[in-house]
Amino acid sequence: MKYILRNIRSLIKNEPLIFAVMIVCVFASSWVLTFAYGLYQNYNVQKTEADIESKELVLSLREDKSVTRTDLERFFAEISDETLNAANLLYCDAELPGFPTERGDYGRAAFRFTIHNGQYQSSSYIKEQWEKKGQITSGRFFSDDDEKNGANVALINTDMGEWNEATLAIKTGENTIRLFDKEYEIIGTYDGFGGVPLIPFLSIPEDLELSAPAFMFEKNLTKSQYEEIRSAARRAVPETFVFPDLAFPDTENIYIYNNIMLICALIAMLTVINFASLYNYIISKRIRQLAVFKLCGCTSFKATGFYLAECAIICVPVFMIGTASYIPVMKFFLSPIFPYMKDAYSPVIYTVIFALYIIILVIIMSFTLIRSVKKNTAAIWKEGAL
Repeated sequence: MKYILRNIRSLIKNEPLIFAVMIVCVFASSWVLTFAYGLYQNYNVQKTEADIESKELVLSLREDKSVTRTDLERFFAEISDETLNAANLLYCDAELPGFPTERGDYGRAAFRFTIHNGQYQSSSYIKEQWEKKGQITSGRFFSDDDEKNGANVALINTDMGEWNEATLAIKTGENTIRLFDKEYEIIGTYDGFGGVPLIPFLSIPEDLELSAPAFMFEKNLTKSQYEEIRSAARRAVPETFVFPDLAFPDTENIYIYNNIMLICALIAMLTVINFASLYNYIISKRIRQLAVFKLCGCTSFKATGFYLAECAIICVPVFMIGTASYIPVMKFFLSPIFPYMKDAYSPVIYTVIFALYIIILVIIMSFTLIRSVKKNTAAIWKEGAL
């Protein structure tokens, strides 16, 4: 160890400029590698979580395609609980067979529900909005049990309460209507919303043809949610839905991010190679020291290990200091620019980055040092230094 420390002192004294450049190389490597990792993770999260200024995803049916309740149940089952839990409303509708079409929306029935942890539930979003605006004019809204069990209950529009000529087609009693060959109990009336009757999704026939579904999320739609729903559709009901083309923010930044990360990787590699080149220059000036090692029975392998240990003593503390100095810069200056970067780091990550640098350094230095030691050994024999 004393010879290694003596060599480092000699290097600092006799080659201060080269030593300073070596320190800069290691310091730069710590910053570039750590920054590159943070940038990569920030980009990955941003790519996944990038959103658009919309909380709604509305699908449409392809031409000559149809979808049934069974199809939609299979489609929803392919979507993760996490994504479905984030949606505060799923909706679609269906035509009412034999219903007069003169009244427009009255010729359809609507379904407004949610799915939480695999269970069909009432849409609390619709319920809260309607109660807040006073749109529920009598009775009550659907309960979670109504949706879960597919209860034969219905909410009708206030206008339908007049039971004019058009709406008489579905009236069967004072508090019942007939939809899809089933009797539904009227549990409440509401105002607005186009006048369509609302019934639980699971109460309709399994083979009933429906419109394409739509999703409304509590927060802006993210790309990961969009891609997951699209993949679920491909698996469950292939070639059935048309998905809108959504331009997520990250699509314009992919090329820039990829180039920045490639540049960071190249810079980190070049700093390691530059350090190795500088150290090999130092080794070439120690030909007489190497001659003494050989005279004392030191093998090329041991000499390489000796020099590697010297590199480690220089690199390890400098890399750690570089990483430590990067942390406050990242927290206070880089995090506002790259919002997901801060969460990408942890003590384990810093340790892994350091270990990767050391591994890369050892591989490159071992390769170059073995060549340098062999070359200088040949020169020793040629010049008669031994």
